[in-house]
Amino acid sequence: MSPRTAAQLAMREAGWPAKTLTIYQIKEDVPDPNDIVKGRESLRAEVVRITEGSSGLLYILKPRPKEPAWVKFFEPFVDTAALRIRSALSGAVLLMKGGKRHYALTFGIGHILLDDEFVERRFGLRVTLNAVSPDHIRSIDHRRLDAVPRMTREQLSKASRIHDFGLDVERDMLKALTGKPEDDEFADRLTGGDQLSVAKRTTLRELPALLESYGTLAEGSKYKESFAWVDNVFEVRDQVLVRRLDDMLVKAIRARDAGVWLAPPDIIDWSRIEGFKYRGSKSSPVWADLTFTDYLKHGRRPSEVTPEVLRADKIRAVSVEDGSEREQWSTYRCIVAELNVDGTTYILSEGKRYDVEPSFYSAIEEAVKAVPTSTIKLPDYKDRGEKEYNERVARRSNGRIALLDRNEVRLRGRGKVEACDLYTADKQFVHVKRGAVSSVLSHLFSQGLVSSQLFLYEAEYRQCVCGKLPAALQWERPGDPIRSADYEVVYAIVLPAGKELQLPFFSRITLRNTTRLLQQMGFKYSLAAIASR
Repeated sequence: MSPRTAAQLAMREAGWPAKTLTIYQIKEDVPDPNDIVKGRESLRAEVVRITEGSSGLLYILKPRPKEPAWVKFFEPFVDTAALRIRSALSGAVLLMKGGKRHYALTFGIGHILLDDEFVERRFGLRVTLNAVSPDHIRSIDHRRLDAVPRMTREQLSKASRIHDFGLDVERDMLKALTGKPEDDEFADRLTGGDQLSVAKRTTLRELPALLESYGTLAEGSKYKESFAWVDNVFEVRDQVLVRRLDDMLVKAIRARDAGVWLAPPDIIDWSRIEGFKYRGSKSSPVWADLTFTDYLKHGRRPSEVTPEVLRADKIRAVSVEDGSEREQWSTYRCIVAELNVDGTTYILSEGKRYDVEPSFYSAIEEAVKAVPTSTIKLPDYKDRGEKEYNERVARRSNGRIALLDRNEVRLRGRGKVEACDLYTADKQFVHVKRGAVSSVLSHLFSQGLVSSQLFLYEAEYRQCVCGKLPAALQWERPGDPIRSADYEVVYAIVLPAGKELQLPFFSRITLRNTTRLLQQMGFKYSLAAIASR
């Protein structure tokens, strides 16, 4: 017998080795692990006996041959019927136990058979973080939580440290990570998100022990040595918790809880918006700002509010020119909320829910409380838009405030930069913004930071800004280095009538990071509230 034949016989005895595995951990409180497989009554089921004390259940999706979609591209130039081209997608799910937990392994398109509600969240990520070397990471998926949320996948040409990626550990939520385990027994390579992808040659006989080892890794806390920040914020997708949070949200809305409010989820041009409607009819009243008081009076009665109603109801932004609808969002997406469950704070922002680690939440709160309140006295907001407001403030300041709104500086290689909206005789760069949603405020904070960095480091920028100021407010020798402590960055936020300054949580994160950088550069900074009427 040849060595190759002997090896093949040995593999048949042990089972043919797999090169990759995709593993899901089933939630511990699921009474019947088989419930994770959708439509299993229509699937073929096979018991897989591995050893005397270990077996699994294999659900197989019967392939349905069909003509590939690309074939139609050649009609009528080719007799595609005569070609008789058929393809069939197949898939399977293997359910089995490893240690104390149950797992689902998918093959082919088997993942489409899984009911997402029964999947243990972040199982793969916890395994990977506990197993990989902090210096041997190949790629990461992360989501930026401020401004317009965006997903990013970064890959490096060689294994590196997490800090070699473009990751901000306070503003980015880690979704998945690929790396090489320190112990080769676990795998050659692991990729972890909710599911765990394993690159390893292994056999079915070895699988129960391997699953048990991954379950043990998922429960470990070694990751806190190098990756403790991953617990700061993560998205809640556990449907049981989602339903509980939605129930709490409804109760808070009905009770007019101050920790729940409405705000447009997108950046809008306020000069072109007359206000908002809670009903679609032409006769519905238009409101200058979004409030639950008006929604519950003119949109829905408190007793009618349910999670389903909040998702179905639409809030409309109305054009100031002709009363037409310019934007439309579900009421649910406009909700900003902070809910506390068993000592943990959950954030609802732009239709998504996030779990915030308590100590991280406290640190953000303390940092924001320490931001000074500005001494600047700004008049109430009663204007058509920010442009009109800024013009009025500058015009009535007796020359002590200069208008720089929409008067951008053009720099070679940087495009246009707005220094601020208003510049005062007290050397205050005032940035004004109406709106209380993360995307709007993040834009505000970013504008002030970028302008300050250029003002400190770029002589050309200072000279350009100086040239836009009236003579009484210009600086001597703007091309010379400046003393940043002489200047103050003021973030002035227009509030709905009768409301106190209340920043969404992700805006508070951005504000803390922004003020840290301003402080490092030596600038003074402050917050100002502008009342609206």
